[in-house]
Order: sequence, then structure tokens, then C-alpha cells
Amino acid sequence: MLPMIRRRSLLAAPLLAVPRLGQTQDSFPNRTITLVVPLSAGGPADVVFRPMGNALQAEWGQPAVLDYRPGAGGTLAMDMAVRARPDGHTLAICSNSQFSIAPFLFPMPYDNDRSYVPIVLAASAPSFVVINRAVPAATLAEFLDLVRRKPDSMSFATAGVGFTSHLATELLMARAG
Repeated sequence: MLPMIRRRSLLAAPLLAVPRLGQTQDSFPNRTITLVVPLSAGGPADVVFRPMGNALQAEWGQPAVLDYRPGAGGTLAMDMAVRARPDGHTLAICSNSQFSIAPFLFPMPYDNDRSYVPIVLAASAPSFVVINRAVPAATLAEFLDLVRRKPDSMSFATAGVGFTSHLATELLMARAG
């Protein structure tokens, strides 16, 4: 014969499987989803992230808002996202720039290793060089020759200091002399 306590436990066990009434969990998501983007609105990132926001909105039936926070190699956006309520309604869109480059360039107000969990690779993009049609060069070699002859007459644009496009340009300039 089972001791009295064990018998009572066995009789009560099925009750543990029944959810408590009045304590149901809200469905997810149950409010606006915020996608924090570390770049400027209207730039190349919009080609990927606006359709992504639209797709999430259609799938989840909740508004999806893109919150653009450019600056400091993306750390401003990442800091904003890490301070959001940890309920899954704020997602940080980031690149390798925020994790592999920015920590060496900027003081980090958060711990990259402990503050975030990657959930999906949203996009990948190649790097490329483009120049104005008015520049008298048709190839990269011709352009680099022109830059070497007139270095102070040229400038370049990137997504910002510490982004992959910035470091790739610096690497190109260093290797090309």
C-alpha cells in the first residue's frame, strides 16, 4: 500500500495538467512590432527592411514600424533596442558592423555577447564601387589611377564610420595606394 502522501499526490497529479482559469497568456504578438534599424531612412536598407516589415505585419496581423536610428556605427540603434521591454515586440536589425567592428571603434553601452540573440539572417549584400558618369574613368583601374593623380579632388560615401562599407573602402584605398 502506498503511503498516504504519495496517494494524495497521485490523485492530484491530473489537476496539474489543467491550465488555471483566468491566467491565459496573450497571443504573440499582441501589439505593434518595432524594427530598430541602425541606418538612415530612405537608403538602400529600405529595399530589404520595408518589405520585411510589411510581410511581418501581414503574417502577424499587427502593425510593424521601422524605427531608424543612425549613428555611431549602429550602436545608437542597438542601445535603444537593448533597453526595450524584453517581450519580443522590439527587434533589432543589424549587420556584422555592430558586432565585429563597432566594439573596436566605440564605447559600447551594452554587452554584445549577452544582450542579443540572433534569430534570422534577413539579407546579405555584396559590396561594390560606383562612380558618377561624369568621372572620366570606365574601369576600377582607370578610376584608381585618377584618384592617385588627384587624391584631394575625390571623396567617398559609406553607410557610416565603422560599417563594413567604410572599412572596405579604407582597405581598397590602402591596397591601391
